[in-house]
Amino acid sequence: MGNPEGSYNVGIVGAGIAGLAAAIALGRLDYKVTVYEKSKFSNETGAAILMAPQASRILRAWGLKLPDGAVGLGMSADAGGTLVEWLRAWNPRSVNGVPSAMDSFADSATRYGAPYVSYHRADLHAELRRLATAAGAEIILGVEVVDLDCQGGRITIHATETSQVETVEKDLIVVANGVKSAFASIIAGRHLPLIEGSHCMYRTLIPIERIRNDGDASKLFPDGRTNGQTLAIDNRTAAIAYPCRNGQIMNVAVQGSRAVEVFGDDWQTPASIDEVIGMLEGFDESWLALLRLSDDIKIYRHAIREPVTSYVNGKALMIGDAAHPMTPGELDPVCLCVSNVDVYSDAALAAGGATSLEDAAALEILLAGIPGQQGDDSLVERMRLWELLRLPRDNTIQILSNSQFTPRPASALSPDIRPFLKTQLPDQVLLGLVRNTREFLSYYDVFTAAKRALRWWEEKRTMGSSLKTLPIYALEEDKVVVHFGPY
Repeated sequence: MGNPEGSYNVGIVGAGIAGLAAAIALGRLDYKVTVYEKSKFSNETGAAILMAPQASRILRAWGLKLPDGAVGLGMSADAGGTLVEWLRAWNPRSVNGVPSAMDSFADSATRYGAPYVSYHRADLHAELRRLATAAGAEIILGVEVVDLDCQGGRITIHATETSQVETVEKDLIVVANGVKSAFASIIAGRHLPLIEGSHCMYRTLIPIERIRNDGDASKLFPDGRTNGQTLAIDNRTAAIAYPCRNGQIMNVAVQGSRAVEVFGDDWQTPASIDEVIGMLEGFDESWLALLRLSDDIKIYRHAIREPVTSYVNGKALMIGDAAHPMTPGELDPVCLCVSNVDVYSDAALAAGGATSLEDAAALEILLAGIPGQQGDDSLVERMRLWELLRLPRDNTIQILSNSQFTPRPASALSPDIRPFLKTQLPDQVLLGLVRNTREFLSYYDVFTAAKRALRWWEEKRTMGSSLKTLPIYALEEDKVVVHFGPY
């Protein structure tokens, strides 16, 4: 297609967090952005989502106000953002006395430039949708994309109400329709089977006032503070609670294994309270009392996929869970060392949502300022540069996150990670929100990294280099970008 003025026509498949983030990023470039979403009103489900500092910085740059305590004191929070400032682990069989371990990350705003913030997914989704529309994106609901032509830049859309089928052509297609995207295999050029086992997660939302008024459930918060993560792990079952929606709602999740027949296809599959309580056999009565306060519980089955070697094919690229699905960041039985005491921690890497935002934010930098007269080749070239920046970090986090069911030091995963990341990984388990993990992930600034990558490529380009011949770890090899740890 090509636009002589350099303003590209973009189609985005999916209006979840990743798709809306891409719409914001590309809309801010004044590109013509259309988002196609098959549901009639795509409210994100699945209760709460935790955004790490590297994600909070992106949201702030896009105009979302963070809660008090973030850089920029005195701001009221958008989307009900709630600070999450500590972690407290209980012995699963008793919440009396001293917790098994405690850790604080209240210094995240000053150390990493932004705090950990939790959101109700529906609240964050609504705010991202507002920001996307304000940036000029058009969001079309009730339209399913049923076919993708990467080389031709064409998608076929089906209107669910009228059954009308239409093929449209775009300069750029962003696939962001989640872990079960049929287009991931098309972009990757090979079949990408999902691995679905017996691991699952139950999630529910409970008003915090209801918890405070319950004599047993409130024992989980003996000092009255609820602005952190409270958890307990017993063998392969884990329970965690943390607040969202301006600190008024408690997100509660239980992870374990169940018979396959209980699972549905999404976050909306209902479950009974007795079913969840049955998984917590031997847990302190406080946890059971907490769950009995729930009005509604859903079950979700974990699905993972092996990493891919390419996120780009022709005029199409994929981001978020479509590109690098990760285990939901609520719970994982992994070793947390606090004062040399080994307990279990939570939150895979709290990075699934963060990497989706990073993918989109990188597009905003790397697809900016492309002269229209250079044509489609220049856009495709920038897409390849985006891939060089994002794939090493995304795939590394994906492998670390999905290893949660057999936790081991990051260095033990080097054989799987080495094809796209040469950095020596630490001899530590990098899961949960403990300091080792925070130091590994949260210094990363995608805007800075993308600007460095763009300057690097502009110099390389003048010397006649071709991105097609460079290895996926070229930015790391040339010391342009540090994907993990402090810069």
